[in-house]
Amino acid sequence: MTIDIGSRFPPVPPIEIPLAMSNFNHTVDPGLESALRADGTVHGTHAAWDHFGFVWYEPPASVDESGYFHELVRQYMVTVALVSVPDVGEDPLMDLMQKVNDQFGWE
Repeated sequence: MTIDIGSRFPPVPPIEIPLAMSNFNHTVDPGLESALRADGTVHGTHAAWDHFGFVWYEPPASVDESGYFHELVRQYMVTVALVSVPDVGEDPLMDLMQKVNDQFGWE
């Protein structure tokens, strides 16, 4: 089972885990990154004042590639964007949060 979000966007993994990213204090819950990497059937959330997101990990297709963290951004119950960052650097989920917040707001 997947969450149906329309044909323009990829399906969100069906199981929500109780770990999240938050604009309230601009943090990523400890363990979110490893939980997303460990199980391809789960997603976390990103809570903000002006948007909400489903966050998940897509593993690399081959050993020569990197995986990606994705966030499906919704505003007022409407899907508005898919934002992705490669799984590189020290904190790819903070990179994802920054990219989403730069576009949709930091509150």
